[in-house]
Amino acid sequence: MAAHWLQAAAEVVAELAECDPTEVVIEADDIEALPVHTPTLVLERLYAGETPREVVIDLAT
Repeated sequence: MAAHWLQAAAEVVAELAECDPTEVVIEADDIEALPVHTPTLVLERLYAGETPREVVIDLAT
């Protein structure tokens, strides 16, 4: 469920910031330092066509 909400939030912010949704976390890191690897990986995989469930199960195993 969190992956789905991450994707939804990335889409909204990307539209406002006029950037690619997969770059939203990296752009946020420029504002305040945060771990970017995992959320960026999740977004890249979601936009490559995987379902949130597939991504999360694969990352958890």
